[in-house]
Amino acid sequence: MLDRTDASPARRTRRRFGCAVGVVGVVLAVVIAVQAVLLVATPACACTSPTDLVVLNYAHEEAGVSWQGRGLYGTPILAFSGSATVSACATLLVALRPGPVDVSVRAGGDAHTVRVDVPQGQARYGHPATIVIEADLRISGPDDVGPSTGELPPDRFCN
Repeated sequence: MLDRTDASPARRTRRRFGCAVGVVGVVLAVVIAVQAVLLVATPACACTSPTDLVVLNYAHEEAGVSWQGRGLYGTPILAFSGSATVSACATLLVALRPGPVDVSVRAGGDAHTVRVDVPQGQARYGHPATIVIEADLRISGPDDVGPSTGELPPDRFCN
């Protein structure tokens, strides 16, 4: 039978140190996992998220829209991005995470990139950034166009 009383003090200290490092590692992993879940869970339910970006496409061809947001403390860690296609004579409604978001729109040979600052909380509701793609494929950004209700206004060319 093995007698544990002959273990050296250095060996016991190393074992305790190894256990302590393991416990700290597990706690750190749990803290990071909880923060990641909280960051990722926010945009997961689009049913309760307000519309933060409206793209009105009056053109008779598809347009591409992509967006890139910042991650944890402004770093690329846990950053988010996405893209969508807006059909001809259609409207795209997008819910984004709060904070600065770079939005790029490509239609025909024209490309337009703007930074949208999505507010937090109740300030998000009713104030989406609106980008309009005209019938001649010119793109107007949120600074050129007022806030939108998200509805495509009637256009005699889009019937």
